[in-house]
Amino acid sequence: MKIIFHRYLTFHINNSTCIYHKFPEEYFTNLKKIFFYEMEINIPLKTEAFLAHRYGLSWNIPDSQFNQSGKWKQSEARVEIEMSYLPMPEFYDQTENN
Repeated sequence: MKIIFHRYLTFHINNSTCIYHKFPEEYFTNLKKIFFYEMEINIPLKTEAFLAHRYGLSWNIPDSQFNQSGKWKQSEARVEIEMSYLPMPEFYDQTENN
């Protein structure tokens, strides 16, 4: 059973894609401080550009149907990559640890 599962997982990882949220590095390296609920927190220096990248150009227009209509799928941050981009997980026999 373990061999069958390993072969299936290997095939799945090497032949599937998945969606990641990918952001330019500048949104995490160029920061500014703001006070929010009496706490000082860091946010991207280009806050509006970050929000547009994450939620789309109309991020500042209230839209109660944003999630239900699938508009979130059009975000620039959503990138489809091959699952084989990630390292294969290591397997171990749980009975060996007992």
